[in-house]
Amino acid sequence: MELFYQTGGCLCLFSAIQNTSGETIAAPSFQEFEEQLSECIKNLGGQVFPKLNWSAPRDAVWVSFDGTLKCTCPSDIYLLLKSSEFISHDIFQPFDKCEDFDETKTYSVEFELILKAWYNVHAAYEFRCFVKNNALIAITQRHHTAYFEYIHKDKNNIISDIRSFHYHVIENKFPDSDYVFDVYRRDKGKLYLIDFNPFGSVTDGLLFTWQELSEINHTDNSKDPIFRHVESELAIVPDPYAQYAVPKDFVDLSSGEDAAKLIDLLQLKTQSQGAETSSDEENCQDKV
Repeated sequence: MELFYQTGGCLCLFSAIQNTSGETIAAPSFQEFEEQLSECIKNLGGQVFPKLNWSAPRDAVWVSFDGTLKCTCPSDIYLLLKSSEFISHDIFQPFDKCEDFDETKTYSVEFELILKAWYNVHAAYEFRCFVKNNALIAITQRHHTAYFEYIHKDKNNIISDIRSFHYHVIENKFPDSDYVFDVYRRDKGKLYLIDFNPFGSVTDGLLFTWQELSEINHTDNSKDPIFRHVESELAIVPDPYAQYAVPKDFVDLSSGEDAAKLIDLLQLKTQSQGAETSSDEENCQDKV
């Protein structure tokens, strides 16, 4: 069992644990690595955003103290990485969605832990952009579970700014012809590049499906990209990451994905009702 304690706003591991026999076993120690992490966090202003080569542990925000990916010490980073299914996928199945993936081959990956300085940004100003054959084909608001009135009013300026940013900053400079990039538009004409993502189903299409994106064929950047945003409060959808905050058994039962678990639950409920009926009958006979 791993035990944790809180100190200085951070969650830390005990330095030793006991096995079932009562023997004390020293927990793994990465003192040099932790010192490097602490130094990096300090140099980046004391608050960082962590990710691996491809993914950030967005599905693990429920386990953090403030419901964000903000980390102030190495233990914050460890907790998010250990709790994330996205990170597990990157480590154990990073290429399973690739078209040329071959199960018979062994792939070597040099994993990198990437830390970025943490900034508090307004969710309404983030956008995800899809590029296919070097053409900007689609744009969607990044936080698609919320309604922001200004987006509809400023739609044309948003599209124009992102097209200009892609043309001047990214086009023919990024090594791939198909990719996804996220931007932060703080104001008219002021955009910041957040990150790049693979062009494929491992990247969240948000308000687009990947079937739709695969069928868009812009041969160049002469056409306006398709732009989607939540157009009213009635169109708000549930947070897709909320499912990661509950036990997987609950998710399987509610979605019906695991029939065996549903059958077990029904049998357990039937047995429980049978036991209650027998108990009621015995109580009635005792009263008689």
